[in-house]
Amino acid sequence: MRNHGTVVVVDSLQPRMKVVVIAKKNHNLMLKLQEKKLESMLLPNDNDDTDNSNITTTDDNNDSSSQSDFLASLLSSKEPETVELPPTPPLSTIERDRKVAEMRLLSGLADGEEAVKDLWALWYSERGGPAKALLEQADDLMGNPQKWDDCEAILMSLVDEHGIYFVEPLNRLATLYFLQSEFEKSYRLCLTILKIKPWHFGALSGIVPVCVGRGDKDAARYWAEKRLPSFVAGGSFSPLSK
Repeated sequence: MRNHGTVVVVDSLQPRMKVVVIAKKNHNLMLKLQEKKLESMLLPNDNDDTDNSNITTTDDNNDSSSQSDFLASLLSSKEPETVELPPTPPLSTIERDRKVAEMRLLSGLADGEEAVKDLWALWYSERGGPAKALLEQADDLMGNPQKWDDCEAILMSLVDEHGIYFVEPLNRLATLYFLQSEFEKSYRLCLTILKIKPWHFGALSGIVPVCVGRGDKDAARYWAEKRLPSFVAGGSFSPLSK
């Protein structure tokens, strides 16, 4: 029986019951660590005297061209580990509010699946309605292999416009490349997503089958241990896991 992501074992096998209890504690600990990481993003930089209080959106302040260049380098480089993330753009007032909402929803993951749906909705909407509509269009195209080129073009255009710190286009690209058996590209994108948003349960779950596709079982086991509660990690990428 499964109850909000915790497997309840109804038998007399004490070792199995202990494993369940330990797994639940590990899940809760992982959630707490991810909350701390997210919370740290909201803290002001003591070495930064810049006043960003009047910034209402990062789209005009984000050097998306350099970030799309980063993506091209990441996917083509023979040494992807040497490709550094571009500077993080400053948080606007709206984005700071979204981070607070994200932290609140993350803390609710242990309680049920409603927070999962709300987090997906928040992530898809991070750059407004038009970007969300394009993501949903890409999702529809992803179900038809004959439309995969169109799907990739839409997602790349979102990266060009909004940069890599809007991670859902990267997440959808990782899904697309996985479906195309482009496991190395998908793996690199998953790692990038998790550098930017370490609590992204879609990437934490999706990177496991990607590692299997790459033939790296050790990495698959490593990432499987880092997945968030099992009700979240039961599928692969969004919306395939919806």
